[in-house]
Amino acid sequence: MNTPILTTFGITIRDTDFADVEIPAARGLTLLETGRESHASSFSMVLSGRMKAKAGSIELAGQPAKTSTLAKNIALAGVSEIDSLERLVNVRTVVREQIAWASPWYRPTPRNIDTYEQWVSVAKHLSLNLDPSQAVGELSVVERFKLRVALSLVARPQAAALIVDDPDQVRSMTLRAEILESLKELSESVPVVVVSPNPDFDDIADFYLPITDSAASTRSIKEAN
Repeated sequence: MNTPILTTFGITIRDTDFADVEIPAARGLTLLETGRESHASSFSMVLSGRMKAKAGSIELAGQPAKTSTLAKNIALAGVSEIDSLERLVNVRTVVREQIAWASPWYRPTPRNIDTYEQWVSVAKHLSLNLDPSQAVGELSVVERFKLRVALSLVARPQAAALIVDDPDQVRSMTLRAEILESLKELSESVPVVVVSPNPDFDDIADFYLPITDSAASTRSIKEAN
């Protein structure tokens, strides 16, 4: 049996208890339902090492992991406090900035972002075809969300997993489903974990698990056929 890529034990965040989670090491899309008013974004940040839980621990590939280890190895997208985009800046600028941060100081940042392999690969998986000169504010809500996902994987090109927080912020269940379908395509190359206040209405995810204390008594994991 493969060791889960991520496993949580007794995570508590601001007096909210979360059911223990095992994220399969195999490629696939996992949806974790937190329910409303349950600190979903905080759970995403804890799982990705951007925040420390009040109680509990996390293993990465079967080994106890500090927050710094998780932050180094787990990509995170969708948390506005961390990855919000300036609407007046064009796509080329935000992508080049992320490439610069992810590259060694001595490596020049390419002017043409389409020559950067990681960006091209992630954009392809997400069906994200953007005009580099277009302002972020001119993109559709789905394109902006996908761009944030793509940037997270440019920042962590060797990510063991990707955490995507709250796709519901697009405020449309139809658009949410579109994003989940794109993330499922992306999950063929890296395990993707979506943290959402809502369930898998459209049966898109490979794995589904309610994780808050209110759902713990009835929680179950679903593997898609």
